[in-house]
Amino acid sequence: MSMILVFMAGCLASPEQTPSEEFTLVVVADTHYGSAEKAKNDLQLEHINSISGKTYPFGGAVKTPDAVFVLGDLVHETSAPPSAFFDEYNQLTSPVYETPGCHDRPPVIDVIEQRHGSIYYGVQIGPIWFQSMG
Repeated sequence: MSMILVFMAGCLASPEQTPSEEFTLVVVADTHYGSAEKAKNDLQLEHINSISGKTYPFGGAVKTPDAVFVLGDLVHETSAPPSAFFDEYNQLTSPVYETPGCHDRPPVIDVIEQRHGSIYYGVQIGPIWFQSMG
């Protein structure tokens, strides 16, 4: 089962200050792309691409995501070629960063290494550094 989490974050500031920078992240995990639940993958991609402007339950609207993080178990064993996963997720309107999970093996890991230079890579979004621990 996969889920979508949306985070709105900003630099911490004292009560007298306003945050200097805000950013929005989408985090998904356990996509198991290529499993019998491909329709759920397609729906998830559709939701991510259309999330901008949706209303938060606590007020305000979701901004265009600055990044999408896909955390582990990207491809369902050997049922789908990794290229299919990356082709689909790279169609998102926001940059995609992935890290392998316990079910991901080569060639999934090979593609992550090609995309980011290593499975242990980092990316800075706003003032925060995010690190893939592979």
